[in-house]
Amino acid sequence: MKEFEATVTPEALVNDPDPLGVWIRYIHWMRQENPSSSTASTELMERCGRAFSHDPRYKNDERLVKVGDYIPAYNQCASLLNKQ
Repeated sequence: MKEFEATVTPEALVNDPDPLGVWIRYIHWMRQENPSSSTASTELMERCGRAFSHDPRYKNDERLVKVGDYIPAYNQCASLLNKQ
């Protein structure tokens, strides 16, 4: 897990052409390696959502939408933001 954590730091992602892809790989790995740890997966998806929710490159990216689908709080925030 430490290896993946190192790949999602802002410093590590600054030159990556698809930083969301790095997070998605981390989420997939977490869910495969720790299927019973829904808390860890949810926390990771929340971090991913916060990291990219305001990034215009990913506004309509299906991957980010799918991440948000798993997070009830993220869905509530997204619906509130869309109403404004």
